[in-house]
Amino acid sequence: MMDVIHEQPHKPSDNEHAQESWYFNWTDANHDMFGLARTGFKYHEQQPEPLIFTITGEIPTLIYPLEDVPKMTTRWDKIDASQGLIAGNMTAIMEEPFRRWRITLEGANSMDLLFDSYTPAFNYHEGGRKLATTMTTEHFEQSCKVSGWINFNDKHLEINGYGQRDKSWGVRVWPEIQGWDWISAQFGETITFNIMRTFENDQVFLNGFIYRDGKNFAITDATITYKWSSKKEEPAETLIEFTDVKGITHRITAVTRGIFPIPKPPVLLEEAYSVFTYHGTHEILEGGGMVEHVWRP
Repeated sequence: MMDVIHEQPHKPSDNEHAQESWYFNWTDANHDMFGLARTGFKYHEQQPEPLIFTITGEIPTLIYPLEDVPKMTTRWDKIDASQGLIAGNMTAIMEEPFRRWRITLEGANSMDLLFDSYTPAFNYHEGGRKLATTMTTEHFEQSCKVSGWINFNDKHLEINGYGQRDKSWGVRVWPEIQGWDWISAQFGETITFNIMRTFENDQVFLNGFIYRDGKNFAITDATITYKWSSKKEEPAETLIEFTDVKGITHRITAVTRGIFPIPKPPVLLEEAYSVFTYHGTHEILEGGGMVEHVWRP
């Protein structure tokens, strides 16, 4: 069960790879923009890991920071998220657990975005499902309405769109990660979905959910088929077919708008801002979101 304590920083294990992560993304169709904000923390290195980037149309337009931010002197697990998780110029503030988070950035590039969740939190361990041992021990997801403003590269934009947030904590062993597919999209507030397929030692770990009819339904089976661009393992189009716990099969296609590759040795994260189409039995819905394909070059 998800408890409000899980929105807060956790006491780390003794494992050298113990970490925690708060992730937020958004799509604004009016501005043809995708953005991502993540604040993470490597416990035993006392190292914050903030990240913000945007893609406008086909073009990556901003990344923060360009270098490591200073290490922390305060113990991370002693910080109250409602007072703000500060990492460099970026702050993540929990205004209401499992409902509202605010992400701000100060400096020459600045922003103030409110993430207002409209789906219940989905626990990746629901139904006894497991995560790969190289990934974080715990993980949950929610879909959000996103509003506020950004001022990037001397351009002010009012943001009004949809997005996804997740929280993970535990052990993440980057040197041993083989790769994963993490995909999320929102079709207004009617249907949203998230799917994660992680590869480890010839095993595939499947997690995720579809939100429909006001409820979350776990995904029980899925296939993801890529059409690559001219670059190796860079998604140009993606076909997602999955079945939920009610036995309903869903078919979704995604066409990549823009790519922001993020190196995290030994893997490369292909962050593909995509336009999604949900092919329902009686309806066709258009939406936006992210196809994140992670592989070892």
